[in-house]
Amino acid sequence: MFLTTTTADEEVNVYRRFGYFYKGKMYMPRNYSKPDYSGSNQIIVVRQPDGSVVEVQLVITYPEYVNGNKSVVGVIPQIGDNDTLNARQNIFGVGNRYGSHFGSGLPALGGTLRTGELSGSVSIDHALNLLLPPEILNGSSGGYRWPATNADEGYGDSYLGGNTAARMGCLLALPQTFDVNQLASPEARRVATALKDYGGYCTDGAANNVFQIAMEESEFNHLQNNYGTDPDNGTPWSNDQRTILSELQIVNNNGPDTIGGGYSGPYNGQHRIRNLDRRTQRRVDANGRQRRQHALLRC
Repeated sequence: MFLTTTTADEEVNVYRRFGYFYKGKMYMPRNYSKPDYSGSNQIIVVRQPDGSVVEVQLVITYPEYVNGNKSVVGVIPQIGDNDTLNARQNIFGVGNRYGSHFGSGLPALGGTLRTGELSGSVSIDHALNLLLPPEILNGSSGGYRWPATNADEGYGDSYLGGNTAARMGCLLALPQTFDVNQLASPEARRVATALKDYGGYCTDGAANNVFQIAMEESEFNHLQNNYGTDPDNGTPWSNDQRTILSELQIVNNNGPDTIGGGYSGPYNGQHRIRNLDRRTQRRVDANGRQRRQHALLRC
């Protein structure tokens, strides 16, 4: 959920969900309320009047009342028990600090599909926010790479992939030769076009051996209404996602000095991402059989 505030809105207390440590204050839109999503990993992203951004995860409902005062209760991953909310994300900076993704430190603000980008005609003019199964992520070099600032806790045991390029924070993309018209669902064609033009960053590990694309609730509801809730139901969307996943490549030369892999000359309508490093690494499962890593992804 993306929210914007002004000084005319309410300044409320912020508490860490576990232990109810007081973290400071932030502005919230006046009269805003959030239904109870118990057990759901919900995130709110709130632009403050000064232009900074606060991201809070595990906000089950809003408002909550602590000691009788209206409050936001959740978790800001990189702000510890003894830290305050003074450190906020600058949307004009690098954007890889104080994010709400525990597994990378990256923000939900970057790459999440916004209202209308799947359900309407709003163009997807940005990289996507992707969550990958730990089974395909690699634990070498701390388990992460730029722009991520950390890996999942316990990554040494949970990251099982053999491709050393497939670490938390990696940029993935579809090659320019990928034909989006082979996809049956319009939503998948929009996603595939964005993955060709901008790619997608791995921002967190996904549970239950699934592949996920971060999106606002409106877009999630649109997909459920049109294609159902079972990720393996054989719908055009489900089948198209499998096709996309089988063709994703790692942009191995992505880095702070070559963002997106780098390109030469002014943008002239050609594909910005260069030097795709496709790897079809295999790993050996417990029975000694080998299987392609992308087969572990299901949508």
